[in-house]
Amino acid sequence: MKNKRNYIIKMSLRKKIKSKWFLGINIFIFIIMLLTININTIINMFGGDYKEEKVIEVIDNIEVYDLIKQHIEEYSKYSATPIKIERYSNNEKELNNYVKRNNNIYGLIINYDYENYISASVISNDKVSNIIMNPISNSLNRIRYDKAMEGLGLSSDIIDKLNASVNIDNIILVEKNNKDKNDIQNKNNNIVGVVAVIVFTMPFFFIITTLVQMIGAEINEEKSTKAMEVIIGNISPKEHLIAKIISCTSFTILQISLLVIYTLIGITIRNNTGIQIDTESNRMMNDIMKSMIDPSIVSSMVKIIPLLIIFLVFTLITYAILAGVLASMTTNIDDFQQLQTPIMLTISIGFYLSILASIFEGAKLIKFMSYLPLVSFMLSPSLYMLKQVSIISVLVSALLQIIFTFLVYKYGLKVYKVGILNYSGDHLWKKIFRAIKS
Repeated sequence: MKNKRNYIIKMSLRKKIKSKWFLGINIFIFIIMLLTININTIINMFGGDYKEEKVIEVIDNIEVYDLIKQHIEEYSKYSATPIKIERYSNNEKELNNYVKRNNNIYGLIINYDYENYISASVISNDKVSNIIMNPISNSLNRIRYDKAMEGLGLSSDIIDKLNASVNIDNIILVEKNNKDKNDIQNKNNNIVGVVAVIVFTMPFFFIITTLVQMIGAEINEEKSTKAMEVIIGNISPKEHLIAKIISCTSFTILQISLLVIYTLIGITIRNNTGIQIDTESNRMMNDIMKSMIDPSIVSSMVKIIPLLIIFLVFTLITYAILAGVLASMTTNIDDFQQLQTPIMLTISIGFYLSILASIFEGAKLIKFMSYLPLVSFMLSPSLYMLKQVSIISVLVSALLQIIFTFLVYKYGLKVYKVGILNYSGDHLWKKIFRAIKS
């Protein structure tokens, strides 16, 4: 019997892995992930108008040319568009004519303003883009601030001290864990929350969806072709269910491993060849990438990797059992699609609560939900990364999931035995409840 079960597992895995769809889809996923992670580099490779050098001709009436040249050139280092600063020696009328003849030339006139210290005008043929306006605006605001401080009679040393960040020490009166005092708690909750969603929630959401649909499709295919009668004639429903769980869960874990490899390759390429653009979205992406490989986050995760692997495997097995049991109760894939709705809703709850965990810090409902099987794997590790629960809480969540898995298997197997050879929906629920009670 065991040899027959192993044969079904091997055949099922071989059918999935050797499928042209498996190879094609994984190549597609790999390419899409590389493109997404390295989008800045790819856009830069194909070039465009943004790569043309922009020249700002400056008429400086208050002697701040050297300062604004320094600030804008510093900004230009992190811009995809090269920006050059030049002092214009002629008058404003000549500058207007010069700008008219070239769309890549901009004029900047800086004057003294009694109330605001500095006023400026930008001359262009079209509306000035943020690529040009942002460095000019930021530089002038910075210079105006310094001029305002000088107008108050403050020296450059005092201005530097006023601009310096305040040094704030965190005096912890009660430390629960001295080893973790420099851990993730010092990280920005929003960034860590995003990392938690990327590492746990999003991959798990899609993987579980794939697992449920995979098992449902296989069992319904065997039932619709009457192959199930032949299979069950040679192997018990219990062995058949175990074979489906092992094969589909193993395939899912393989797919997870491939996704992790694709992500690591993409991040490595981005870190070595990525074009760094100084935009809010790009800074956010860089922060996320850095956080994913940040020593404090990695060290905290390393401590619970064995626990997380066990946690993940049992959660996948639970969903595999539920999918198999639901599929055994149906006679076609359309009916299974309706029955799997509760599973999809359950996953969605865990998905959204994981996203909200960093916003509603310390929320009792989210902490309570992190102990509930089926959604705990998406919530508990995320809360741990956010330092809202301890490793003991993650352990308790994992133990509850393991216990729940055995209960689902025990009672689900009874339903599976009844439904696997059932081709009629008449009184099916009565048969199911009767099987559970027996």
